Amino acid sequence: MKERFCPNCGSEIETNARFCSKCGAKIGDREERNDGFIDCNKNVERVERSDEATSYTMAGQDGPKRKKGKKGLFKAIIGLIVVAAVGVGGFVIYKMYFQQPEYDVLVNTDDMQINILIDGNENEEASANCMVLGRPKVEQWMIDTRTEEGIEKSRALEKMLGANYKEKVNLDKSEHLKNGDVVKATLNFKAPEGIKVKFTKDVLSAEKKVEGLRTDIMHYHKFPEATKKALIDQSKQKIGELDNGKYEVVEGPVAAEEYRLANTGYEVKLIFKVKEKNNTDDASKQKPIYAIVTFGFFNKEATQFKYDESKGVEITKNGETLKQLKQYFKDHTMYKPAKLD
Repeated sequence: MKERFCPNCGSEIETNARFCSKCGAKIGDREERNDGFIDCNKNVERVERSDEATSYTMAGQDGPKRKKGKKGLFKAIIGLIVVAAVGVGGFVIYKMYFQQPEYDVLVNTDDMQINILIDGNENEEASANCMVLGRPKVEQWMIDTRTEEGIEKSRALEKMLGANYKEKVNLDKSEHLKNGDVVKATLNFKAPEGIKVKFTKDVLSAEKKVEGLRTDIMHYHKFPEATKKALIDQSKQKIGELDNGKYEVVEGPVAAEEYRLANTGYEVKLIFKVKEKNNTDDASKQKPIYAIVTFGFFNKEATQFKYDESKGVEITKNGETLKQLKQYFKDHTMYKPAKLD
């Protein structure tokens, strides 16, 4: 019989011994090998310990396999991110270099507006005009100005952006306006030929109701004859009383100027050509002298009037001509000069 040895400490053991007499190791069922040692590995159970120490398994059985779940999920996520990045990058490149743009220029017109203005009186002079507030603003420019075609397009666009948009506004009604009329204004934006322009607003529109127009007074040449005679007589009287009778009327009235007073009525100025009574100089060498007499009116029929004491009779002293006087009143009054008979 062959000698037997402990698989743990290598000491010689008896044939039927179940424990080693030296180290106390349990021998258990065993088989003898050709080298005289007892092969106990076939009967020793491999147990996986919680402290991750070396484990044993029954002879002929495979050990536990590693789990690969978390590592696979991580790889999948990384793959999805890479695919998404490639897709977005490809889309951007396509939009920038391959897709034909929808427009050459994007122009913002949101801040622009039309302001309708009403001026004049209800009888015959009321009219409408307008202002265009704000300017178009370029937000995107897709034209390549390095080419001849791009340069030409750029010039055409600059001309469009710098245009006088007031002249391009269409007013459906602008003359002979009356209270209650509605004026509508429209401005259509158009791109230069051959250029694709996208406007944030293609059309601007506005409307305004006409109200608050005042009725103009009757012009002097339409005054009742009795009214005109009363004005002329009173004017000559006031001129004759000035400076102890220094002046006398030579001709007149040679002009009549009308305008509106602030919220109280109207005024009319009658202009007479006068001379100094005691001036013996040759009349051809004398400077022209004019007397201006002001009356206030408080209704449009001119049946109520009053000599304006605060202004009195104004005598020109600097040799102004009648033409210069009429131009002065034209520049400083709200109404056109009245036409004399």
